[in-house]
Amino acid sequence: MISYKERARGVVDFLLRTHSAPTFLASTNVQQGTAHGSVMIKDLGDSMPFLYWAGQHLNDSYMQTADTTSKHLLTTYQRPSGFFKTASSFPFSTLNNFDAMTDLSLGINLMYTLTHDPFYLASSRKFFDAFSSFMQRTNYFMPTHSLGNHRLPLSFSTGKLGLYIEELNNLYSWTHEERYLRTAQRLSTFWIEQPFFKKHGLFPFLFQPTSLKPVGNFILRNKIGFSVDSAMSSKANSNLVFGLTALYRQTKDTTLLQALEHWHTGVRDHLLHKDGSLFSIWEQQGSAKFLGCDHAVIDCFLELYRSTKKKDYLQDALLAANFWLQRQDASGLIPQGVPGNQVCVDRAMPQGDKPNYYRLDPQTDFFVVLLKLYQITENKLYLDRALKLLSALTTHHFSGKSFVNVLDDHKRPQSPLIETKFLFLILKALLVDVYKKKNIYKDPALWLLLRDR
Repeated sequence: MISYKERARGVVDFLLRTHSAPTFLASTNVQQGTAHGSVMIKDLGDSMPFLYWAGQHLNDSYMQTADTTSKHLLTTYQRPSGFFKTASSFPFSTLNNFDAMTDLSLGINLMYTLTHDPFYLASSRKFFDAFSSFMQRTNYFMPTHSLGNHRLPLSFSTGKLGLYIEELNNLYSWTHEERYLRTAQRLSTFWIEQPFFKKHGLFPFLFQPTSLKPVGNFILRNKIGFSVDSAMSSKANSNLVFGLTALYRQTKDTTLLQALEHWHTGVRDHLLHKDGSLFSIWEQQGSAKFLGCDHAVIDCFLELYRSTKKKDYLQDALLAANFWLQRQDASGLIPQGVPGNQVCVDRAMPQGDKPNYYRLDPQTDFFVVLLKLYQITENKLYLDRALKLLSALTTHHFSGKSFVNVLDDHKRPQSPLIETKFLFLILKALLVDVYKKKNIYKDPALWLLLRDR
């Protein structure tokens, strides 16, 4: 039987055969072995650091490819301003997509963490210097897009952009330059002071100016089916919580701790049920709640427990994880949803309206959560279930050449097309033998790589 390490090597070799480094494309056809779509500049954080990490344990040439590709992308796409051209900014030379640049900034900082190469630190400084100046002009409202230094007339923001808080904090920890810490603190204050958060304990979607909120509400309702007065647990809340938690560990600011405790109360009041199920969307009107795999929130609980040692956080992480373990079927796979609940807000997602379909990436994330729970609790149940899940992923999601993303309720592949980044992210599970006996939280690079962002 092929080892997981060899399977990881096979995935990387397949990617290198299919794509032409230093150009990796956003989509891969695993059946035909072909690459499609735009250059995956915005997925830098979900790709090249994992290739580099794999190279540390499998083949030095992977490290060189990851380093060469990353430097090529950053040199080619970083503007003189410090911001980046991304696929969604073409052909507008001055359009800044802050949503797309979140994973880019993560990728730069991860590559610096792994390599300690001054090139990446310089790129990160250049980006965050521009970012900090822009945030001053917007009073720390983070729009998803801007034209040059100007916000678009209908400015939309989401807590997903909270990832910048954590990366600013990381940059401060390397450089000790106060301007990065100040920007992170002011961004945090902006979100903590939102009336919706103060009232409900969850971070909302935001539109500015507020007079355009009805327009934004119409757009959201028609695109993804819920209103502006709502909160999404994964990404739109979890990225902010990761940022606030990192900033609290850095500063020990009690205002941040109180905000995190308030968020935890909001999750308990509106999202987390007694059986451990987590709603992904909460609307103020209570008209729409979507239930699906939401493992980023479990990761948030674990970060809060690690930072405060408050057992309530660990108890809720265990409660939510145990709920999904009850859904683990005989094969070892874990379905995406629960019967009776809509499980996906993306109407284009194959099988998204059916609870018993399977997706590769959420199961990969849950695998990592189970390994973390095992290391924290020393309960071998979590290790055994994690390995059972990994065995199932390599059995059912593997197509002969590489992994497929979506299986139907009979475990049949739904498409040979997969986002290329998911083939890099599966390395988090396949390289389990590298870290299952390590303390994830005591290895800074490993801890950052294995986060659900």
